[in-house]
Amino acid sequence: PELAEAVDVDADLEQEEVAAEAPRWQARLAPAPAHDPDRADRPTLGDLAAYIYTSGTTGLPKAALVKHHRLFRAGAVWAGGVMRYREGDVLYNCLPLYHSNGLVVATCSVVIGRVTLALSRKFSRTRFFDWIVESRATVVAGNPTVINMLSTAPVDFDRARVPWLRFMTSSSAPLLVQDWKSFEERYGVPIVQGYGSSETGWIAASSETARKLGSVGRHSPTTGLPSSIRTVARCRRARSGSSSWAM
Repeated sequence: PELAEAVDVDADLEQEEVAAEAPRWQARLAPAPAHDPDRADRPTLGDLAAYIYTSGTTGLPKAALVKHHRLFRAGAVWAGGVMRYREGDVLYNCLPLYHSNGLVVATCSVVIGRVTLALSRKFSRTRFFDWIVESRATVVAGNPTVINMLSTAPVDFDRARVPWLRFMTSSSAPLLVQDWKSFEERYGVPIVQGYGSSETGWIAASSETARKLGSVGRHSPTTGLPSSIRTVARCRRARSGSSSWAM
């Protein structure tokens, strides 16, 4: 069938010219029934939950089929083994939810950990720390791009304003040791590294109390990754000088 209409479901309403053309969802949804459907199938852990498209590092982007059990399992690993959430914790996320980092590290771990998610529409270098202060975030979901942007174009930040902030995560791409050190020295916020892929899920991660500069931490027992592959990956990481395994 032909496309009837293209609708931007994530318009940036802070831009006046965009806001003027943005769909008014209240008006569109008004004619819809207020009650739930008469019948809805219950999803199971074995059902397909999402298509997560890879970045195309080794070829064209492709869809990784992610089932509910992987989201549940990965969320549990990050909530209990990496984040180690405490009562009253707030995780701040500025990463897109169509990527494994924003979907699993942030959203799924928060759901499993039963803590609060502070979600911004987009990343802003100049307002990054202000939003952390406003949300009283205790943990921040990040990646090397965010970390490097804050390091190469520094912003004013007083660490004393957020004594409750414990650490910031980093995954999705290699984080060079010098960039890691530069960020921590400038802002005083510890970085906790992790490593995974769209196809396999989370392969390794460190934690607030068990982290080492230049390391992504121990492998996750949920991946079933053979020890021989883990050894090769460690050797390649050591030669490349990056903090992410090159597999």
